[in-house]
Amino acid sequence: MKKQDLPEIGKRIAFHHSLSNTEEIGVFDGFRFYSQFDIRFDADKVTSWKYCDEAYQPEGNGVQTIFMLTAYKKLPSRHGGARLGSRRLYGFEIFPFANFSSFSLIEVENEITIIAESYPDLDISGFYVCEIPFNYSYYVGKTVSERWYLPNGKLWQKSNIPDISRYPGFKGRSFGRNPAEISFCSGEMVEFLLPGKTGIGVGIVTKMPFFSKNLDAERKKQKTFFTPNAYSDCYEIVYWYINSDGEECGGKSLVSVPFVFAPSYDITDNMHANINIALNYVRQHKISRPENYWGETMDVDQEASIKMFGGT
Repeated sequence: MKKQDLPEIGKRIAFHHSLSNTEEIGVFDGFRFYSQFDIRFDADKVTSWKYCDEAYQPEGNGVQTIFMLTAYKKLPSRHGGARLGSRRLYGFEIFPFANFSSFSLIEVENEITIIAESYPDLDISGFYVCEIPFNYSYYVGKTVSERWYLPNGKLWQKSNIPDISRYPGFKGRSFGRNPAEISFCSGEMVEFLLPGKTGIGVGIVTKMPFFSKNLDAERKKQKTFFTPNAYSDCYEIVYWYINSDGEECGGKSLVSVPFVFAPSYDITDNMHANINIALNYVRQHKISRPENYWGETMDVDQEASIKMFGGT
């Protein structure tokens, strides 16, 4: 297959290969085609392919998925901000108030529009949509895709690293981001979704997700296929918080691209000053390893994987 006939890297595709007549759902990584069971096929073995969206259901024994919607509203904070365990930080709490599910992403997005238009006076914080396998065993909390929609119902961002292994040719792969998908640069103040989706915090971006071109350059340098993990598709964010002893501290977390937003409130001078306290705290205490999205400290292998690629 000629280079100009190959699909874009990381886009979901359906393809046929010369080894059988079975249709495969997967991705192209720039070198090979990967099937839903993570089997590799050289480009010259693939006879045909086509792009397929997230609602596409494969032929034969392919895995079907369902889309689950949860709508969130802002809560008047009982704590004067958001909470992350015993930590109190800038932000606000959120609460789920509506659910919907469908095999069709279009139906889910229509429902989002209906909810957004039906509750103009409700302080909606956003809409979370996860895609999960239907009639298929997988670990709790794992997804095929995740999306966040803004209060007006518009799509904000989609995750590009499904974390269910042995599902459409991904197994935690990242193909990098296009510059247009990176909304924030280092030094910008942002809001970010807290673990468990219990609230939205405020922090500052200190490192960015890597771009596709960085991955391509690294592949050429190593002359091999390297697989960055999901942490490579995250912003590194430093945030100010008060611990259980009332001390001012700084935390460093990795937050997936879809869950980092522009501030919905004015950032005051006092907030800027406290963020500087957090940055100094992180430097003075030499907090070099970020926490992952669940508030746990990353291990050495995860950190090394992130350092290898540009932007983070």
